[in-house]
Amino acid sequence: MKQCKIIKPELNFVDKVGDLSLSENFLYNGDNLDIMSKIVADYSNKIDIIYIDPPYNTGKKMGKYNDNYSSHEKWLNFIKPRIVLAKEFLSDNGVIFISIGENEEAHLKLLCNDIFEEKNKIASIIWQSKYTVANDKRGISSQTEYILVYAKDADNIIINSDALRPEYVDKTYRNMDNDPRGLWRSVQLYKKKNKYSYKVISPTGKEWTMPWNYSEEQWHNVLEKEQLIYWGKDGNSCPSKKVFIKDTKGTGIRNLWLDEDINLWLGNDVGYTSDGGAVLESMFGDRNEFLYPKPVSLMKRILQVASQPNSLTMDFFAGSGTWGHAILEYNKEHGGNRRFILITDNENNICDRVAFPRIKKVINGYIDKKGKTFPPSPGRVSYYCFNKK
Repeated sequence: MKQCKIIKPELNFVDKVGDLSLSENFLYNGDNLDIMSKIVADYSNKIDIIYIDPPYNTGKKMGKYNDNYSSHEKWLNFIKPRIVLAKEFLSDNGVIFISIGENEEAHLKLLCNDIFEEKNKIASIIWQSKYTVANDKRGISSQTEYILVYAKDADNIIINSDALRPEYVDKTYRNMDNDPRGLWRSVQLYKKKNKYSYKVISPTGKEWTMPWNYSEEQWHNVLEKEQLIYWGKDGNSCPSKKVFIKDTKGTGIRNLWLDEDINLWLGNDVGYTSDGGAVLESMFGDRNEFLYPKPVSLMKRILQVASQPNSLTMDFFAGSGTWGHAILEYNKEHGGNRRFILITDNENNICDRVAFPRIKKVINGYIDKKGKTFPPSPGRVSYYCFNKK
């Protein structure tokens, strides 16, 4: 493999390969296994999030692309060395998200269980990829795809919380005593199995002796000192602890990603496959340059779930560049300096015709075919193109 061309001006090109300077991103054009092998020494144990959308092995020809490996075994032989290398890239708290369809989901899960160990499997996310119900020849239409999530070490990963549902907040949080700290909910302060048992006295003088969750020292130095005890409206009920909504991290992430369901309370969506095509059509006037790209909104949801402001990320099946597009916009919308390494080959000129100009448009800003203006999403990207000789 030989470096052929480096495109400089529009993307604020910098010279050093592997440089981890502020806002630095990389787009590599070439065979992903070969490029990963070349850069793994620079990025070993440094990538916080990997997202990939590998071939699904549907056995179908989709436009210019033939998604047919003829057997599960051949597909596994293709994907295995890439997943093995991916693990080397992941940091100690790193996590990988892998989109996959029904044909290879079971085989991929077994492969990842072997490579990452089953104990490091975080989730199988079910994503509603289609809005409409097709007339499937088997009588049951599939509207979903999977995203398998594995960690380098499940004990070290950081998964962000979702915001609390408004209806849950309305039902659960109150401010019965007009506490200036805002809304709070009450939590029971005792359990039968607790070892701490001592007497406490309410403001009205009523005595309570229970197996408390806190030691007597903690009761006085934490609960009383920070005014976290609620004695009821009359001041002599069994005490409970006040948990303020401002101190609540949120709620756990669910593995069922339905567009309209998530949109209800998070104020965003995960989109459908058709949305990914619509974005390319709006940017280039033709969605057939790359069929079935993932929607930017789905990528942003993954970033919302797993990224930190300075996460270093990778997509080595970058295709049309959706992952890079999402990161540039997400940084602009939410702040932070998330960075990406994209690797895509140039099959059917996908990198030259779509991925590179797409990233360029997002960075510089663009006007879509309907006349809508998209302001610049600042970033610096080095573009390296390799050709087999």
